[in-house]
Amino acid sequence: MIKQSILLTVACLSFAFVDANESNLDKARLLITSFFEKPKTLQANFIQHILDENNRIIESMNGKFYVDKPQKVRWEYLEPYEQIFLADGINFISYDIDLKQVIIKSQKQIFNQSQVILFLNDDELLEYYKIEKISQEADIFWITLKSIEDNQPNNQFLLGFSEGLLVQILLVDTIGQTININFKDIKINEPIPASLFTLEIPSGTDVIGQSMPVN
Repeated sequence: MIKQSILLTVACLSFAFVDANESNLDKARLLITSFFEKPKTLQANFIQHILDENNRIIESMNGKFYVDKPQKVRWEYLEPYEQIFLADGINFISYDIDLKQVIIKSQKQIFNQSQVILFLNDDELLEYYKIEKISQEADIFWITLKSIEDNQPNNQFLLGFSEGLLVQILLVDTIGQTININFKDIKINEPIPASLFTLEIPSGTDVIGQSMPVN
């Protein structure tokens, strides 16, 4: 029943596009600046749904995310499986707890490929993305961002704001699935323990790649 209700909500999203006049553009820029550029830290709980091309939910997950600028992100899935994606400023670490596998890559390489991590952690978002559309759906003010680089695949996001906070993200991945991320319990500029951006790898874990030291 819960999944059906969520599916109905997503499938019936109807955006009322509003004029991209200077007033609305100023509002969009202010929301982006206030949420992404000014805060030093961000943290929240989230529920993520993946939908197929017919808007049917094929997977749901929940977890937490933390951002500590510059360049530190922890995106952690708690249910239905445990997985951690950790950026410590130098390395990007993917830790699948169930599979007991860690993959380590250069953070710079991953950030160049991953749009979600880029805008969750970038201090100058509007240097990489332009405001393509502005729309209103119920009490959510939607901003569509498009990459300035036209050759970047799947280069659009929808950011949904309510009462000045980011509450939802919509994007399409490389295989045509829609990712719908809903945020709650958002905290801005509250201290985040440094330990959250380090990872102790348990013995017996399969490690692919090698981490570089963090200064």
